[in-house]
Amino acid sequence: MLVEQGTIPPTRVGIGVHTGQVITGNIGNEIRKQYSVSGTAVIIAARLEQLNKELNTNFLISKEVYQKVKEQDLHYSIFKEIQLKGILKPVEVYQVSRP
Repeated sequence: MLVEQGTIPPTRVGIGVHTGQVITGNIGNEIRKQYSVSGTAVIIAARLEQLNKELNTNFLISKEVYQKVKEQDLHYSIFKEIQLKGILKPVEVYQVSRP
């Protein structure tokens, strides 16, 4: 309702999901600690999330995730293999939506 009134701007959410091995743990010192996750899988998920803006989508997954969830009652559309920044091999990208 506030969007229609022009009180707040419209909000879009972009989600990117990938699967793989990551390194997790606390970094920092006793005064300031932070739990962090890093690895190629994290980078690919972040790049998929960013790709939503370019493709005008909301929910993108990699082929590896698709192979694990394809039996779910959702609609999947393959985009293509996309070369992601910082990743050597192209990633096969799927859009997820409700049927």
